[in-house]
Amino acid sequence: MSESERTDNPLWVLVGARGLRSGYRFVMWLTAFVVVTALFGMLAGVLYELSESMGVSIPNGERFLLLGAVAYVPAFFLTAAFALADRERLRSAGVGGPIVRSLLEYVGGFAIGALLVLPTLLPAVVVGDVRIDALAPGWHWARIVVWFVGLAIAAAWEEVAFRGYGFQWLCRATGNVIVYAVRPVFSVDPDRVAQWLSRAFWILLSAVLFAVMHLSNPNASPLAAFNTFLAGIWLSIAVFRTRALWLACGLHLGWNFVQGPILGLPISGMGSESSGMSIPSFWRTTLTGPEWATGGGYGIEAGVPCTVILFVAIGIAALWKPRPRGEDAPVLRPGAM
Repeated sequence: MSESERTDNPLWVLVGARGLRSGYRFVMWLTAFVVVTALFGMLAGVLYELSESMGVSIPNGERFLLLGAVAYVPAFFLTAAFALADRERLRSAGVGGPIVRSLLEYVGGFAIGALLVLPTLLPAVVVGDVRIDALAPGWHWARIVVWFVGLAIAAAWEEVAFRGYGFQWLCRATGNVIVYAVRPVFSVDPDRVAQWLSRAFWILLSAVLFAVMHLSNPNASPLAAFNTFLAGIWLSIAVFRTRALWLACGLHLGWNFVQGPILGLPISGMGSESSGMSIPSFWRTTLTGPEWATGGGYGIEAGVPCTVILFVAIGIAALWKPRPRGEDAPVLRPGAM
């Protein structure tokens, strides 16, 4: 901003040409997001304890998912309210765009995420044993549907939290700072350089935070954390490539749904014996062999095969160049700091 613009606008520290500056938008959203999730999370905890004391006959896993939705869903409405207050509407939350394309990205992501689970089982077949029992005991269509909806909500919440509204605005704010830093160094297209440096920084940071969040899961290990970090990079690249959250949400849901309700494997440690939670599934899959191949109690996400698959997925996502969304895309370039 020029000196004259600063003189004309006494609030230039807070407000730029396109409204409230990016950093302040992020701080406001993050504060509200954490407070709302915490408050409704406490409400969900009270309801959980109340249902336990009343002896409500809902399986523990389904009860966990349903009450988790109580904590997660209000955060979606909050983020939508922030996005609608912006000039770019829902695009700044990563959920804008044509309905058909968004649906195709979500369904396509689900299919890709589901298929990528299967190669992680191959090493266990070679060095150990994979046993799949058809129609696992205790499964029911209604339970599978509940888990599908619950996992979809959980995946969407994580994408909104780590790669949604706040992620978009931080990229812009950081991009502006980097522009000022690199302009004296790069004489050719410093804005472009700043854009890529900003993206790389926030992809890595969001992936680290994503991995840290999963460290408290049952049977978590250093390799599980590293694989979750890689998954965070993969999903962030999907967001940048499509300029929306739909593909990332689909990838996330497809990966989790096939592991749990389809194959009967733990999902990031949830559903293992030590988690105290049972996941209804079509099949019951038993993996035996070294922990590096099977992932142990955490599930396949703590195995070396998963590491290899995620590196391949990151490479493909980085090289993929989808058709641009144009004006329907969130603006992921420096601006509105």
